[in-house]
Amino acid sequence: LSIHNLGLKKVLVTDSDDSELRKLYDVVIPADNSVGIGFLQKLYIRDYSPFDETLFIDVDCLCVRNIDFLWAPFSTCDVSVIGRKVSEGEQFGLSLPEMQRQLGLQYVISFNGGIYYFKKNEKAKVIFDAAKDIVKNYEKYNLVKVRGELADEPIMSLAMGLYNQEPVDDHGKGMYTPVGQSGQFKMDVLQGKCEFVKSGR
Repeated sequence: LSIHNLGLKKVLVTDSDDSELRKLYDVVIPADNSVGIGFLQKLYIRDYSPFDETLFIDVDCLCVRNIDFLWAPFSTCDVSVIGRKVSEGEQFGLSLPEMQRQLGLQYVISFNGGIYYFKKNEKAKVIFDAAKDIVKNYEKYNLVKVRGELADEPIMSLAMGLYNQEPVDDHGKGMYTPVGQSGQFKMDVLQGKCEFVKSGR
């Protein structure tokens, strides 16, 4: 991230006390594990962030280019992700007709939780608080678990859907995971290159 995004303020939330991290990040914030570990920590990223606008990126993501182009499409959002609206079938193990019946949702958002955008405003607080409430009542929603844990994507998808948040279309320039990729994977972070074939693309 530092190589391709000079001047971007970087914050790390971690339970590590490695002093080297303070040389790599502008701010290091101790994780509060009392709120949960793993995916559930993501429901508190608004509380952790010291910024008016934040682009959260999973620490296991590799950045191969400047990400300034992402700020403009997110600028009108309170809480958003790179993704698409889904209004029928199943998503994250959720039956959308059932969610529409129970909650009056018009859609949920299909996305990968490696990136979240949010503002430090009251609307974002309401949405993240809704996500925390969904966790408390997860059995009611029949949320799917990942490796035995509640995942952030279905929780945040419901919370964003409840408050009519819009996903951002990055036109294929943002984030890709190699899950389901075929053929050779080529990446050089220092040179700013990454390519692989996924779903024939």
